[in-house]
Amino acid sequence: MPHPYKPAPGLDLLDLVWFPSPSWLEDLATVAQFENWDDEGEGRQPILLNYLRYTCRRVLEQERWIETTGSGGPHLSAFNTGLLSRHFEPVFAVFEANRNTDKQPWVHKEWAVPSASRLRAFDLDQLQQPVYFDQPGEAVFDPRLRVVASIEHIVDDNVDRYPPLLRDNAYMRAGMLERAISVAAAKAKANWRLAAPQYYWPATGGRGRLQLLLPLSLLEPDTVDLALIVDRHPALADHPSVEGACYRAYTVLPVEWAYRNARLITRPEAYWLDPNARAAAGAPDADDDGQGAWRPARGNDLCPVCGSAGGCLIKADNHDVLCRHRESAHAITTRAGTKAWMHTAGWTASA
Repeated sequence: MPHPYKPAPGLDLLDLVWFPSPSWLEDLATVAQFENWDDEGEGRQPILLNYLRYTCRRVLEQERWIETTGSGGPHLSAFNTGLLSRHFEPVFAVFEANRNTDKQPWVHKEWAVPSASRLRAFDLDQLQQPVYFDQPGEAVFDPRLRVVASIEHIVDDNVDRYPPLLRDNAYMRAGMLERAISVAAAKAKANWRLAAPQYYWPATGGRGRLQLLLPLSLLEPDTVDLALIVDRHPALADHPSVEGACYRAYTVLPVEWAYRNARLITRPEAYWLDPNARAAAGAPDADDDGQGAWRPARGNDLCPVCGSAGGCLIKADNHDVLCRHRESAHAITTRAGTKAWMHTAGWTASA
């Protein structure tokens, strides 16, 4: 009978599973819908590795990693990765018991979609993707709440994360920080999509909690330098009333770290976290959302060349597009309604 897999606490995905193929991350990236999982540009898929490790932690907490011996078949286990295939089917990680008892208890066998033969031994209703909140309101910035920041703590915490100009000048750093937090709060109140949720586990262990990430522009209004972490206090689950509640801020993160954290819950809709949009940002012309010269294709605003929401960029003038999926030495013109779209070749490795 299928039942939750319950290993010893504190073990990581790589402690539990041996991946015999050296391309196991690239294989998953190929099966899943396209994303830029490689923010370092070295082909090692660090964002995807981070995503899988913390997804593993969460499915174990929620007892959604399921094992079964089947009927005379091999001893298998599986969990829902939370990713979708190119055909919008859930992607499952499937493992077989390791015959070498001196190594990890499981061996990775495949990244499977529901029709895979190895999944017949499971009840797919048990293989639910992990969830990170009970109330959807936790994942959205509440414009009725003010942001209260511990400036004295933030300004001297992790100084190496700040732009070089501010690292040796605490007075300037504090002034820039206070202004940037005020602007970020005002922007989040005007546009709820600006805040991105992340899930935080305390280093001391125990129950995790949902937090929100806000963009901090310290030196230039169109350049996001850091992500501000805010906690709703008291937590929405414990105190649903707005009365007396606020967001408290205690620390900042590099934007690259913030993206990895936010991607655990969902593909971030906040443009400032998108690694492709960041690479193309900073030009003086801005679109009607104030997102800089380029905006990422997403939602109903798909790439007009390939029709994807994965990694392509659309220029603020609504006439040019950087298409991630179609390579050409020459520009390609297509039509979207009455607008002409120009594919631009030469996508950079950093994008």
